[in-house]
Amino acid sequence: MSNAKSKGFLLFISMLVFLFAWNAKSYASNNALEASKYPQEVAVFVNNKVSIVTPKAYWADNDKVYVPIKQITKMKGVTLSTNNGITVKSSNGSFKLDRSNSIVYKNATYVTFEKFLKITGYSGRFEWRGSSIFLWSDYANYEATVKKINALKPLPAMMYNFMGSKVYLYEGDRIGWVSGIKKTGYGSTEFLIQMQDGSMVVEDVFDESPNAFCEYADYQEFMSKGFINDYVWANKNVLPESNPLYNLEKIKILSVKVKNKEVNFTVKRASGKTGSFKLPIQSYLNGTVFNNFYTNDPKKAYPSWKAKAWELIAEQSISKGMTKDMVLMSWGSPDDTSSYSGTYISTDTWTYGDTYLYFTNGILDSWMDL
Repeated sequence: MSNAKSKGFLLFISMLVFLFAWNAKSYASNNALEASKYPQEVAVFVNNKVSIVTPKAYWADNDKVYVPIKQITKMKGVTLSTNNGITVKSSNGSFKLDRSNSIVYKNATYVTFEKFLKITGYSGRFEWRGSSIFLWSDYANYEATVKKINALKPLPAMMYNFMGSKVYLYEGDRIGWVSGIKKTGYGSTEFLIQMQDGSMVVEDVFDESPNAFCEYADYQEFMSKGFINDYVWANKNVLPESNPLYNLEKIKILSVKVKNKEVNFTVKRASGKTGSFKLPIQSYLNGTVFNNFYTNDPKKAYPSWKAKAWELIAEQSISKGMTKDMVLMSWGSPDDTSSYSGTYISTDTWTYGDTYLYFTNGILDSWMDL
């Protein structure tokens, strides 16, 4: 091929690449969901109940909310026909949807929230606090919706972000959706959870995060990824006495299974044998691991400690000359402490039940049982 023809061919290819990129960019600019880097899922409430359909509603980067047309199948008084295109019929009339007034995202048809209200005849509002769309068909449901939205206002973000979320309830191993959240006094927050059969369950939360349920996505991640094939080291000071592991034993987590407010662990022990045990869920799923195990090798945190010290710690024993950190790792936190500091000396007394430990300048020098 001559140089002239070669240059012409390369120019032709470059033009094709440019036109393809331009068309893709033009399409993306008309499709806000395709163009969004992080479209945020939005819950949909219809007459005060969470409405569940497979395509999710999304809040796009252009600050508009897009609702899947399939949501109409859950709404009374509105019909959706897919013969010869998409037609929606409601109290507001008949509407034909095509590429000029809708977009396609993940194989589902979407319209803007404003358009959705127009074609369905429903009223509604998007509440950023709780990332939820609220739709209502009459004044009674409007009043109930406003009450539900106003209840979110005094809540911290980590609370109202649960609104509309799919959750996993530890007791009974059930799945539901958060349908309402409100403060009830005495430091308690009431969560109303809509179950798969439409029934409602009430859970009272006394901390900033619930301990009776978690987001379903967190449950799935814990079951499939969280700590599986990871090495952890047993903290026998907090593990139940019935647990078979010894203090600081290195184990490999082979599998986890959540069942009725407990996590069932299958592990490979330091001996090479496979074992299993159960632990109660503590505040949140990952807490069952973080609160009972060291997730990093304690020996790497204290490389200067002698082998004898580690042997004593593994046996949960103490001896003169131990530092405070050594005692903490062997016996855990004391029930009570007192200290005195002078010009040349500092002393500390730690109490474990009826046993008193005495430290001089941070070193254990004696103890006494009463």
